[in-house]
Amino acid sequence: MSDWGFDAPAYMADGRFLADLEAAAAGKGLRLFEKNGRIYCFPLLMRIDSKEAAAKIGKTVERRIRPSELVRILTVAQKRPATIP
Repeated sequence: MSDWGFDAPAYMADGRFLADLEAAAAGKGLRLFEKNGRIYCFPLLMRIDSKEAAAKIGKTVERRIRPSELVRILTVAQKRPATIP
């Protein structure tokens, strides 16, 4: 019996991850767009690090990379009230 393997870095680097993320976001009514390797989801900026199999949301490194989980994290973060320094 062979083990099931999933190449997360390849999935994140070849565009499939972004397509799945966009589909998950659209399904939840979350608007996001990608430009120059950055994913914008007001007021947040997210970068995908395929080598580390992680996403950086703002300054936080997120290792939960399932698109539906990232959409949930972004939705919760969007609903938080803005803080004024």
